[in-house]
Amino acid sequence: MEYFVHMGYSKTGSSFIQSTLALTNLFKFGISYPIDKETQQIAASGKITSGNFWPRDGAIENLIYALNESKLNKLLISSEAIFDVIGASKSKFIERLRAPFPDTKINALCFVRNPVDHAISVYQQKVKRGGYCGSFRDSLLEYDIIPKCRTVFGRLKDADVSLKVLNYSNHEKQIVPCIENWLGLPAGTLETPSVERVNRSMTRAELKLQAEFNKYLGKFGSHIVSDPLCNQLPNIKSEIPDIGLKDLSAFVDRMRDDLQKNKLEDFMPTEEVPRVLDAEMYLAQFPILDENHVFGFSAHQIEIFVEAIATSFLRLQVVTGRDDLK
Repeated sequence: MEYFVHMGYSKTGSSFIQSTLALTNLFKFGISYPIDKETQQIAASGKITSGNFWPRDGAIENLIYALNESKLNKLLISSEAIFDVIGASKSKFIERLRAPFPDTKINALCFVRNPVDHAISVYQQKVKRGGYCGSFRDSLLEYDIIPKCRTVFGRLKDADVSLKVLNYSNHEKQIVPCIENWLGLPAGTLETPSVERVNRSMTRAELKLQAEFNKYLGKFGSHIVSDPLCNQLPNIKSEIPDIGLKDLSAFVDRMRDDLQKNKLEDFMPTEEVPRVLDAEMYLAQFPILDENHVFGFSAHQIEIFVEAIATSFLRLQVVTGRDDLK
């Protein structure tokens, strides 16, 4: 038996990768990628999914059962959640994965990303789907991915897992060839979704609107703002949140210290190690917004947003039986 475990981490193209896996008939290449029909259809259409694993009771056992039913000897698992599961203090993920077949070879693939770019995307995702209402500055203070990498990669190494780490910042335009190479597939095997970008980030106006809804609705706010806008308008160019030089410099200095302390080069080639430049090198890409800044939406964005909020009201009317919500 041989397992292939793609584990993210977050905001490194996982949704796009999962769309390509859902679109491709991997069975004919001897790889079992167990996924339910609904998730397969969502991923194949270029929308966001969690891959084919979510940490709940029986999840690992169900995947191994599906592998046995397929009569194949290669199992592919893809989920960003795996990175966090392995990082948890009492994680038994690898042990449980190996339990039925102790001699199974496990190949793990993790994409990392340069911290400044990653921190921007993480903030976007926290606001977009996590109910977050804090500022980008607040989010930077909470960012701690580098020591987590040391923990996760160390545990994989101790468990005799064959680990490959690639820097998404280096390979963003060649993600599909990277996956094909890792799986041992011929070039051009994986089919790609029709949309250019899966799980896009938001514009500054969308970010502001989503954050305000989050104050009142928490994670549910994504059903009204980000989910319909990002799914129906996947090719809108995202925008970078604002930050000042002082806060950006403090973040860059902390990331440089984290990289020096955690020595990620122990687990990957030097050219794949996340890196930071001087803060001044990034500053030009960050806007300076004052409290009177005017945010703008296109007519199409407004139409989609109004439809989403109106649909929510109509559903509430049906559930409550009230007819005075119009």
